[in-house]
Amino acid sequence: MPDGGVASEALGLLRRAYAQRLLRSLHASSGRSVIVRALVSLSQSEPDAARAIVLEPTIAVLLETGSLRDALAAIALELALRGRLGSERRELTSVRRLFSVESNLCIDAERSITIADGLVAIDGSDHGLPSLVADSSEVGSDTSRVSRPFPTLVGRIRFAGVDPNPLAHDETHPEKDGNALSLGGRSDADWLVALRRAFELIETYLPAVASEMREMLRLVIPVGASDERHLSASYREYVGAVYLSLHRDPVTMAEALIHEFQHNKLNLVSWHYPILENGYDFLYKSPVRPDPRPLMGILLAAHAFVPVAEFHRRVLDAAPEGIDLLGVEKRLTDVVARNEEALAVVSAHGKPASAGQLVLDRLTAIHAAHRARFTALVPNVSHVA
Repeated sequence: MPDGGVASEALGLLRRAYAQRLLRSLHASSGRSVIVRALVSLSQSEPDAARAIVLEPTIAVLLETGSLRDALAAIALELALRGRLGSERRELTSVRRLFSVESNLCIDAERSITIADGLVAIDGSDHGLPSLVADSSEVGSDTSRVSRPFPTLVGRIRFAGVDPNPLAHDETHPEKDGNALSLGGRSDADWLVALRRAFELIETYLPAVASEMREMLRLVIPVGASDERHLSASYREYVGAVYLSLHRDPVTMAEALIHEFQHNKLNLVSWHYPILENGYDFLYKSPVRPDPRPLMGILLAAHAFVPVAEFHRRVLDAAPEGIDLLGVEKRLTDVVARNEEALAVVSAHGKPASAGQLVLDRLTAIHAAHRARFTALVPNVSHVA
């Protein structure tokens, strides 16, 4: 994305490389598994299909965190849906839940799940996978065990009613307590309306980012609702997924989407290239968080907030009706001030590798245009990174 330091055309290459990394790791750890052998076979005949399976965030995060049993179960379902697992029934030992984001399907069992091409047995009762995907009413008495927890948000981006991330409760921010999935007392419809409105704003004012989101973002996970404060998060191991809370202001929701998606992009880059040679050596005062952060954390903040500033600048310049322009101007001033501090810290103390230098140079150039708008920058803490 031009505003964030990673060109749109590079995202596809990075994602393919990331998929190959996951496939190699899976083959190295579990190459004898029938499921892995079937996935390898698929990768030889239909490489795009095999990559799509391991790139699914809910599968990739299980692979990255060593949750191999659940990862293989999810992969088995995807293979069975494609008719590539084999006709012999295979019991998924100790697995009580299967899910497919792409098929908007979650299967829960009390005792056991057995799977084969086109078929899943839930606690011993057989069901056709195509019919489960097409219409949950066809599962008879077991409808309570089949749910549709991944409604479409935009394109292939889904809203999550299930989150298998083992790291969801791991939190470094001192003002947060993990990222447990929660609708915050609001309905799915409320969330979808708010998120779609936020995405419309991004498509209007940062179309390059919206295009990248359609390419790479797969899952938006709800973590509560508040009209006073917005919280968001992402994980390096969960590329393609973001955690957001619901806020009444669509501009705030759009900012959060941009922010966490930018984290996703730099996280993806970091799996392939070193960014800062001293990214984790020492802690520095953070311009966006109350706790001291390593330089990589401060660069992540700048990489997220420079495009956020560009978004606010474009909204302010367009002055659309129905938007709190005074609030946008205040937020722009605040964000630009924090970017000034963040980039100064990284520039003064960082030792960027080649990829990191490209990112830093691009961020600095975009920020310079923002900085020129202001004669005085007065920070005002109003956002949790």
